[in-house]
Amino acid sequence: MSGRCSSRPRSPPCTVKPSPIIALNRAIALAELHGPRVGLDALETIAGHEILEGYHHYPAALGELHLRLGEVEIAASFFARAIAITSSPAERRLLERKLKECKIPHRT
Repeated sequence: MSGRCSSRPRSPPCTVKPSPIIALNRAIALAELHGPRVGLDALETIAGHEILEGYHHYPAALGELHLRLGEVEIAASFFARAIAITSSPAERRLLERKLKECKIPHRT
């Protein structure tokens, strides 16, 4: 993470250089505060960033928010994409459980 922080009293809070990953985290926070549609709207602003292509948390977040809206087919496609690009067995198991929540079988 790039940015600056000061440990001096009464200094401004930490600043963080904007990035698609930070925007992803912000979108998730917005979804928790204001609902999945607000989170999806925020995620639309970072769609297409190259850094997110291999980052499984992006399609996983999209899948989760669509699932919360009851859009299970769309959610399933995002969970399947996240499964395909993660290298973590634990993350894969979690995503496979989320995919099962969509009641659509995963095709490998």
